[in-house]
Amino acid sequence: MIVGYNEEHFLKQCFESVSFCNDVHYTDLGSTDNSIMVAQQYANNIYHRQPVPSCEMIQAEVVNYTKNDWVLFIDPDEKVDPSLAEQIANEFDAINANDKIGGVMVPWQFYFKQKKLNGTVWGGMNQKYLLVNKHRFHFDPVVHYGRKLKDGFVQYTIEPDASKTNVLHHYWMSSFKVFIKKHLRYLKNEGQDRYDLGVRTGWSKVVVSPFKEFYRSFYTLKGYKDGPLGIALSAFWSWYQTSAIFSLYKIQKKKAKLS
Repeated sequence: MIVGYNEEHFLKQCFESVSFCNDVHYTDLGSTDNSIMVAQQYANNIYHRQPVPSCEMIQAEVVNYTKNDWVLFIDPDEKVDPSLAEQIANEFDAINANDKIGGVMVPWQFYFKQKKLNGTVWGGMNQKYLLVNKHRFHFDPVVHYGRKLKDGFVQYTIEPDASKTNVLHHYWMSSFKVFIKKHLRYLKNEGQDRYDLGVRTGWSKVVVSPFKEFYRSFYTLKGYKDGPLGIALSAFWSWYQTSAIFSLYKIQKKKAKLS
């Protein structure tokens, strides 16, 4: 499953990296570039939907149209490294034979303007669910929190190899303009989604958040390895998390007044 909007410049490499999949679904959110033309060369199912704050909202629908139990979901700006694709193919029979495995977690490498990130909350060697069994995995229409294993199932983890090439490459952001625009879109729903998931906060957490989150991104997660970019991304992360927590706090206060 791939969901895209005006990402023609990434789509070809994304589609080609999942050529080992036999059922490809692409959902377009109203692109004005040549994304549809690119998708027509690779996808056997193409859907047209209105723009949404996050692709989780589309995936929760499209996963029901896939013909296989095992579904790979990937963003247009991501690429499965050939060595990772080969490893998944080699290990798939064993994964499929275990009825307790609900998802496959893979190494995930972020890039900013094509530059590999070594630190911050996005940098270093992260992990992401790439391949999941749709009967054992939740796809809920919730920003950042809608994808998770169902109770009773476990993940299968593929570890980075010695050369750290068996990764899911994430060409995450092409500019600060795109970066800010995308996260402002996420932020519109972040507070409400956290509230709906049962997360609660207090004023003290709002106050502490800017310092705590910057320290976590820049020091704990080694954002300093990325120099000035690490400072900028850590500062933005601090602002984003604080804004999300403050939004949650305001929703809590409003709900308390209504009750």
